[in-house]
Amino acid sequence: MVLNGGVEMFPDDEPPKLKFTAEQYEKADFEALIERLEGIASLGGDAVERSSPLADWLANPAGLEILSKRYMGDSGYVESLLLRLASIRGLKNTAGQIRSDIKRRRKELESEARKQKREELNLRIAKDNDHMAALGEVLGHDLPELYAPEGWIVNNSGISKLVETQEGIQHIKVSDEPILISGVVEDLETGNEALHVEWRKNDVWKAQIIKSSTVQDPRGFIQTRDRGSPVALHNVKDLAQFLTKFESGNDLPRCFSTKRLGWLKLGDERVFLCGQTLITSEGARQTNSLPPSQWRQDWVHADLDTGMDQYIKGMTKKGTFEGWKQLVEEDLLEHPVAMVALYASLCAPFLGIIEKAPNPIIDFSSESSQGKTTIMRAAIAAWGLPSDDGRLMQSWSMTTVGLEGVAGLFHHLPLVLDDTKRADDPEKIPGFVYQLANGIGKVRGQIDGLRKTTQIRCAVLSTGEAPLTSFGTNAGAKARILPVQQLPLGKGDQTELVYRIQARAHENYGHAGPRLVSILAKNQAKWPELVLHYESLRDQWAKKFKGGAASRAAESIALLELGRIALHQYLGIQAPKTNPLEVLFDVKSQAQAIDTQRQAFEDLLGWAQSNAEKFKSGRSTDREPSQGWAGYWCMDVPDLRDIQFYTPVLRKVMKDMGYNLNDLLSAWKNRGWLVCDKGRYDTKLSRKIDPFTGRVYKIPLSALSLNDEDPKPSNDGVPF
Repeated sequence: MVLNGGVEMFPDDEPPKLKFTAEQYEKADFEALIERLEGIASLGGDAVERSSPLADWLANPAGLEILSKRYMGDSGYVESLLLRLASIRGLKNTAGQIRSDIKRRRKELESEARKQKREELNLRIAKDNDHMAALGEVLGHDLPELYAPEGWIVNNSGISKLVETQEGIQHIKVSDEPILISGVVEDLETGNEALHVEWRKNDVWKAQIIKSSTVQDPRGFIQTRDRGSPVALHNVKDLAQFLTKFESGNDLPRCFSTKRLGWLKLGDERVFLCGQTLITSEGARQTNSLPPSQWRQDWVHADLDTGMDQYIKGMTKKGTFEGWKQLVEEDLLEHPVAMVALYASLCAPFLGIIEKAPNPIIDFSSESSQGKTTIMRAAIAAWGLPSDDGRLMQSWSMTTVGLEGVAGLFHHLPLVLDDTKRADDPEKIPGFVYQLANGIGKVRGQIDGLRKTTQIRCAVLSTGEAPLTSFGTNAGAKARILPVQQLPLGKGDQTELVYRIQARAHENYGHAGPRLVSILAKNQAKWPELVLHYESLRDQWAKKFKGGAASRAAESIALLELGRIALHQYLGIQAPKTNPLEVLFDVKSQAQAIDTQRQAFEDLLGWAQSNAEKFKSGRSTDREPSQGWAGYWCMDVPDLRDIQFYTPVLRKVMKDMGYNLNDLLSAWKNRGWLVCDKGRYDTKLSRKIDPFTGRVYKIPLSALSLNDEDPKPSNDGVPF
């Protein structure tokens, strides 16, 4: 059988021929065709004879079209025919293919019908309504090129839904005020999308960024009513449907957002978000204050959780950079503690460049009313408003959760924590210092699992009358703390100087930090050289502290060195005659405070000297203490000049002094402060001393005197 050619379906001795032409398709009976195929099969026709008529019938697309339209009206009838076709030997797969083609074409036909209906509806609507115009013109509001979705009208009277009824098109009022989506915001870290939703209330336009899922959640969406949106119980579903169609029907402006400040990766470039200012290699620009109609896809702005936006409102500018420079050179230059505070403030951006560097924690402790808070204000003035209202200076009185949130926000920025005595629970200070040192907040739960752990990457400046280490800080974190216990502004009455520093800081702020970041952003190609220079500075300071735990202090001081370079070389501020870091962190006066292992060893030697009578000397005058001997030691006996502790005694002594011996033995061994047997930290007691030999911890005579060299770090090789 040939559809257009009239090829016969059966031989001459079989039933009459059945011919099909294009015009006859509307009258063609697919069921009759199947009956003839069944007849061929019953007469023993081969596979070619069975399949050839069907192939001819389907060769013209009109055959599939007729079956598809019939399927839309009576799918059961067509399915029964296909089952009969599949039962004919050799045609099962063909029947399955026909079924797939019919269903595909049916979907296309239905889609075409819906589209035609929408076009007819829109033509009728367009005759009576001007909703096809750009909404910015209709509403008189600064909007991107946006249009109402099909089936909806948006104008100054609100939003109406168009419904076609037997009486014609009905306008169903959904909202008395317009509400729409003016942009899409993508989270730079997670890729999650949020919507920039705007609405009008009492002739005033308001905006809020909400999660895309919130629009689909009636309970969440209706909460926007707290800010004056027209969403209510009676229309929440309709408005959700409207905004969903609005989003899909418009080419909305897009930009990126983030929950934190500091360096961010945007494409192949690193940019720095400083409050509401985005600093790139091309310059700085404000982002949050711009309407979506002016957004660019390479912009990032801070999309902060409720309450967190108050902490960046102080990142603004006032006065001039020259005014702040005058403050530093005339009032702070000769005060090493104040200069170290400035270095700490300006070293923060380098944390985003040198990934392996730790969070430096600089602890400024001295008597009250000596100028600690004043120098903090001068340091924070490099970034913004140096007052409590500016929220750039935090207090230890905040809750741990609040402090953790702010620390997670101020990435690659200074975090000032003022006055430890204001902490409502001093016992929480060690735990938070540990989090700061390790750069990660606590693991916390939420309804649907675990909350994302806060990442902390900032330079910490803490003040208080007592050192942070006095609160029982973890030994690992203690080694990261740089103690500064000198008076911030020197001895004597400094009232006049304090007032002058505060006045100048409040008149000139927010210039130095962004200017430094701009220099770094424009020189990204030289960042690898900065990393190498940091490592060189770190190694130079590590030599001062003889390795061990003090090497951690060397890492932090090396960052302060970069802050010093930033202030004096990159920003052009006059440098003091002597490096303040060498003044405050010289080995002889500060190494013990920085180096936990050394401090513990010094404490142990002090205990031994004050309890010399508890050690056996081998003399006849020895009298065993009531609590037993501590070990062997006597400077007058050659074999006993090394201090030899019994194991349980040494462990108890160190525990009573607040140390864990297991945390110290490896460092003591590496620094030559223990005589050890191979693979152990202790050694056998010599038979010359006691025939009843046991094991002891042996401190050699050479370790009783600790001397340090003091090489000066070099600034050679500063990249730019």
